[in-house]
Amino acid sequence: MMRQWRVGSFSMGLILVLLGIGLLIDHFSGAASMLEVMLRWWPAVLILLGLEIIAAGALNRNGQFVIKYDFFSMIIVFVFFIFTLGGYVLAESGLLPAIRDGLTAYEQTLSMRKTKIPLNGIAKVVLSYGDGELELHSTTGEHLEIFGQASLHTPAETTFTAADFGALETHRSGETLYIQLAPLPEQIGLFHYGARQIKRTVLVPADRFLIIEGSGVHENMQLRLDRLEAPWSIHCGGSVQALLSPELDVTLYSTTSHPHARESLKGNAPWEIAEPPVEGELEPASGTIQIGAGTWPLHINAGWDVTADLWP
Repeated sequence: MMRQWRVGSFSMGLILVLLGIGLLIDHFSGAASMLEVMLRWWPAVLILLGLEIIAAGALNRNGQFVIKYDFFSMIIVFVFFIFTLGGYVLAESGLLPAIRDGLTAYEQTLSMRKTKIPLNGIAKVVLSYGDGELELHSTTGEHLEIFGQASLHTPAETTFTAADFGALETHRSGETLYIQLAPLPEQIGLFHYGARQIKRTVLVPADRFLIIEGSGVHENMQLRLDRLEAPWSIHCGGSVQALLSPELDVTLYSTTSHPHARESLKGNAPWEIAEPPVEGELEPASGTIQIGAGTWPLHINAGWDVTADLWP
């Protein structure tokens, strides 16, 4: 019986052996990624298969064996070729690094170092921020304090620092201090990297006129007041939760972009909800709450809803 040479089986076997060895090396060492090696050396697949076909023809000049093409093996080689060619196209187009970053991304948690800003000679504070959650407390003293924490989604080779998270800018004009909380750097492309959750806590002396300006639509705010001795004005694109002491001397004026007041003004505090001038007409919701004599005004303008609770 005449021997057969199945062209393609040798190439497939050698490719599988080399691929297995490469994967083992990639797994147990810090060598270059196996994917990068495959993208660099994929033309060798064509060379190997071509050499096997040439060798089969050259060695069979005397007709000493029957040449048959192992189509299954050649299909496997062809699939490997298509895979590596596709990877080459992705690498040249710049998509492969983005995909690699997406597969190796991880969660990083940062704590913001507490920052104390002296308010000597300052009667008014204007604080601006554009992302995340802000927790606001009224305190005593002559300093404004800021600290917080952020959860980030970052590529493996990118590391944000506490300095990135805690960056802020201040500017003084007369008796007014302007504070801008800088957003974390982010990248928007095939994958989105940056802050998933940011929470900052701000302690403000209760006797300073305060304006909070939120420029984002997804930020939320928590407000905890046990004293207030100056007007405060808060603008938030999301929701505001206010926990108020019954010992305050405050009138809360609140408006939301939600047209249904009784759904967007919540909590156990005694709301006085303003009815629209025309019955049934949809207008931004507004309401007031008076605590004590209502001396100091507290204005809250929210994009979604306002929840006001009096603690026991």
